[in-house]
Amino acid sequence: MKINYLTWLKKELSLESEEINLPQTIDTLDSLILFLMRRGEPFATVFGKRHVIFTEADGQVIENLHNITECKEISFFSPIVGG
Repeated sequence: MKINYLTWLKKELSLESEEINLPQTIDTLDSLILFLMRRGEPFATVFGKRHVIFTEADGQVIENLHNITECKEISFFSPIVGG
């Protein structure tokens, strides 16, 4: 699965994107976030702020319990404010 880190996440993680072979036990967005947090710093700190992180799976905004087993790409980003 390709994972994209956008906006401030890219800066904090010093990583724009990566390809990850996820274990079969990672089947929801919530389990993916916990998996990433277990990598340690800086992932633990960044995803500790998940209440201000939006997520898209294959171009659709998703919630924490969304099943991601068939997804090809996940993008994490911050809310966009404008007007």
